[in-house]
Amino acid sequence: MLRTMRWMFVTLLALSLAGCTVGHRITRLPGEIKAGDQAAYYALPRTVIHVSFPVSKTQAKKGTGKVSGGMSCYDELGKEAKFPLANGAAGFADITSDGRPIQLWQAVGLENSQPSLDATFKVTSTPTISALPEPDPDQIFRVDLDSSWAKKRQIKLMYGPLGVLESGTSFVQDRRVDLSVALVKGALSVVSSGFSLSRLVAPAPARPAAEKRLDCRQQPDPCQRAACEIYEARRLLYELPERVGTPGLDSKQADWLAKRYRDDIDRGVAVFIKVTTQKANVVCAARPASSPDSFEVLHFEATKGFWQGNGAECLIPNGFRHSGAVPSSWVQYDLDVSTVSGQYSETLTTAGVPKAHDEKKEQGFYYRVPAVASVQLREATEVLTETQLVVAQLGFVAALPRQRTYQSDYQVTLDPATGALKTLSANSDSIDPALITSSGEAIAGAVEARAEARKEEAAAKDELAILERERKILEETKKIKDLREELGETEPPPP
Repeated sequence: MLRTMRWMFVTLLALSLAGCTVGHRITRLPGEIKAGDQAAYYALPRTVIHVSFPVSKTQAKKGTGKVSGGMSCYDELGKEAKFPLANGAAGFADITSDGRPIQLWQAVGLENSQPSLDATFKVTSTPTISALPEPDPDQIFRVDLDSSWAKKRQIKLMYGPLGVLESGTSFVQDRRVDLSVALVKGALSVVSSGFSLSRLVAPAPARPAAEKRLDCRQQPDPCQRAACEIYEARRLLYELPERVGTPGLDSKQADWLAKRYRDDIDRGVAVFIKVTTQKANVVCAARPASSPDSFEVLHFEATKGFWQGNGAECLIPNGFRHSGAVPSSWVQYDLDVSTVSGQYSETLTTAGVPKAHDEKKEQGFYYRVPAVASVQLREATEVLTETQLVVAQLGFVAALPRQRTYQSDYQVTLDPATGALKTLSANSDSIDPALITSSGEAIAGAVEARAEARKEEAAAKDELAILERERKILEETKKIKDLREELGETEPPPP
């Protein structure tokens, strides 16, 4: 009987140990956290697609030059230019092909007769596309840290700055969303993207009649005189390459003259108009869902500025943001995100891996199988730039099996940007049979000892047993007395 009981306890012990887990139970974040909850939490990352637009803002102001009566030289730009000839020649230079004097704005080298003083905005170069991770609020998991005398647990979780795991035996991510925009102010310049001033790129100034040089000093009007000096400096700069190599002008001297002519142009243009250019970056973030999508990223109007589209969040520096009524026409940038066919995640999805775990039950560590996406940035129908990115949420979430062995060890490292498995080390040990046998024998022995104790206790309380014991004591006492009398002893011997 006792032997049967011993093996019964051994069997029950083995079943109970095999059915419990020493691992950390991991579940999705519950809707309500109770007071005293003993758990840690981590999130899988999702991919945020960033589009960075290099932009500029050009602002023009009236120059310093004025004529009699206080009128600005900027307001004189619509007048005809009359440049006197040098070397004692009478009259003014006939410097156009059809014999008409040019306008002041043409002599200065401006594209328009009177450029607007309103700010002008533009995207200066091709935007760039990149990806950054952030914690996914839909993929947060609870790691049970509860313990008891029957369980020994150890876990090492190293968190990043946003509450996701950085390294250790679980999830790794190093993500710092930094959408800060550095605003770089350009120095005062007479050459800008908004106002094209002619130096080398403008049409060559015409030569005065009979190769006569201009005598700008004879011009009493300060605006006309400044325009004359600009015109002459532009012409000399244009002719300079032809003069290199002639007697008295080597390459070093030509470089010095070129700088001098450019400085003369800069000083002259400042009489009519001053132009400042600010450079910055507009950074927009789009968050694809679990399926391909298209986003309105950014809107832009040349005289108004930039404002974000309906499908993105943009950081637009001060002075570049348009906040008024939407203009009648604008430029729109769209971002198209689509998955690439025939990839790893697609094959695993077809095989049923996403359904291999039951989220209603406790699982091991959750991880992502990301997908590769094709990302295009469009302006209307024109594709400005295109790239391929790994987008975490376009794949699926899977889970490692729950730890069910007597002793097990999971060491998991996930990719910080996508949540994909990078390394997995799993070690497990079964229950030592000697431990089960010795534990069973110890339990069975304790049961036997307890049974004997209960038997003796019951016997001591039984009335018949008490009387029988008393009778036995009297009988033994009488025998001792009879033996003493036979021996002639009347008193018991001293002790």
